Amino acid sequence: MCAGAAAVTPVRGAVRELRQARRNSRLGRVEWFEVAYRAYLVVLLGGAVLGVVAGWLPSSPVSAATSEQVVTHGPGVVGLVAAVMVGVGWRSGAAGGPIAVEAADVRWLLLAPVPRRTVLLRPCTQRLGSLAAAGATTGAAAGVLAASHLGGSRPTWLTVGAAIGALLSLGSAAVALVVHATGMRAVWARTVATGLVAVQTLAVVTERTGPFDAVGDAALWPVTQRTSSLLGGLAATVVVAAVTVGGLAGCGSLSPEKLERRTALVAQLRFAIAVGDLRTVMLIRRQLTQDQLRARPWFQPIAYPARPHPPLWWAIWRGAIGMTRLPLRRVCRMVVVAMALGILAAAVVEGTVGLILAMGAALFVLGLDITEALAQTVDEVDQRELFPVPAGLLHVGLVVAPAVVLVPLAALATATAWVVTGDAQALAVGAVVAVPLAWAGACGAVVNVMRAAPDPMVRAARALAMPPEVAGVSTMVQIVWPLAVSVGGVTPLLFVTVALDGGGSLLAAAVRGAVACLLCTAATVMWVRRRDDARRRWRALVAAGDQARRDATRRRRQRTGGVT
Repeated sequence: MCAGAAAVTPVRGAVRELRQARRNSRLGRVEWFEVAYRAYLVVLLGGAVLGVVAGWLPSSPVSAATSEQVVTHGPGVVGLVAAVMVGVGWRSGAAGGPIAVEAADVRWLLLAPVPRRTVLLRPCTQRLGSLAAAGATTGAAAGVLAASHLGGSRPTWLTVGAAIGALLSLGSAAVALVVHATGMRAVWARTVATGLVAVQTLAVVTERTGPFDAVGDAALWPVTQRTSSLLGGLAATVVVAAVTVGGLAGCGSLSPEKLERRTALVAQLRFAIAVGDLRTVMLIRRQLTQDQLRARPWFQPIAYPARPHPPLWWAIWRGAIGMTRLPLRRVCRMVVVAMALGILAAAVVEGTVGLILAMGAALFVLGLDITEALAQTVDEVDQRELFPVPAGLLHVGLVVAPAVVLVPLAALATATAWVVTGDAQALAVGAVVAVPLAWAGACGAVVNVMRAAPDPMVRAARALAMPPEVAGVSTMVQIVWPLAVSVGGVTPLLFVTVALDGGGSLLAAAVRGAVACLLCTAATVMWVRRRDDARRRWRALVAAGDQARRDATRRRRQRTGGVT
């Protein structure tokens, strides 16, 4: 054993030296105090953001009845979040997650006569640590939000939220590592993940104890102050620690083929994020999760008749065909997002206005999922010119089918809000404002899809034509403004919040919000219809201006005998 350990030590040193040389060649020599200073800035900035958010959010505590409902049903709901994260880890492991090592490690070190565990232990440890830190940050933000409404010590909520967030993120990544190492097939991993979520959901609906309720009890310890909550949290920590140790011990069994595929896709994903191409980001993410359109539609659409037909109807029919090829996992994700939107809307109406940002982001993601036909048409410019439909009408027609799909999803969100609040007025308000709100929130996704893939050469030319400070701000605005459209589209829901606080009519406020959402949707549809024509006219105007300037220069040279 000692001889084996002595033989492994030089190998570890060689691997460490190779990685250090590659890092120095790419980033330069980075001293430890620089890393510590960066970490200090991140912690300081994160603390400042949390402080600002805590001061911005309303601090009015909920009623005693609502607090009792949180204590009663909260463990199951938080347990459902834990079940979803574990299920995500299960599916990620079957797809090659959770790590993406560097290409040099895959091509040289994993194929060298070196123990794979020696090569992969450090990347796995770093990945688990980064995910745990991200989960702790998210949990801390959730703790600050809970302290504003449920009462209790804010530092206690902050600590418990960070611990639970880190625990859930670490557990999800550790499960993915174990599943990847064991080589479980994707179909079985999806079955197990779906089963875990289904069991916990059934426990929440039937008000019984679920397998993940211990995590929920620990998350609500600042309110309950029960010893059983601490014991449940301790048990969950022991289980996550055991799974983490098992995943790190078996990291030498990770598949090089899956790691190579994931490494290539992650490199493309980072480049797409760097250039602000959200469309490519979505496509690569679907490749990572193996989320592809069905080869066969759910039902065979009726062939469109060959007789002459209006161009708009042809485009609508084409968009409907695309909706019949959505995979089951995407449909399930859309249902889950719709239910989450109902919960968020109920929270916003009751006073947690900060969650309006989460609503806009959720509708933006939902819109990206259902506008696949429009996105593919925008991507394939050459094929789009072959369609017997003007570009503007084609794009408008391809938006109709997603708008129809949003109607049942909005109804599901309304029903979820009614179940969460237990108030019959939620049904009336939802019947008025839910569908317009969904349409307006999805407008940001339509705007993002219509932008198509950004041209790096055009972006570089624009960057050279303006100061660096202005170029950076312009790039950030181009990336953020589609999401800002989605957030702005759902802000009319605040009319209902104001009416509830001021004792006004909720239905009247809902009508005003619906009108505002419909106006936003109509403006977006008009922009989609006229966008290509406006861009064509603008290019013609710029070209005419350039030609006029060249003609003026030529005439001036002729008058002056060639001297300018």
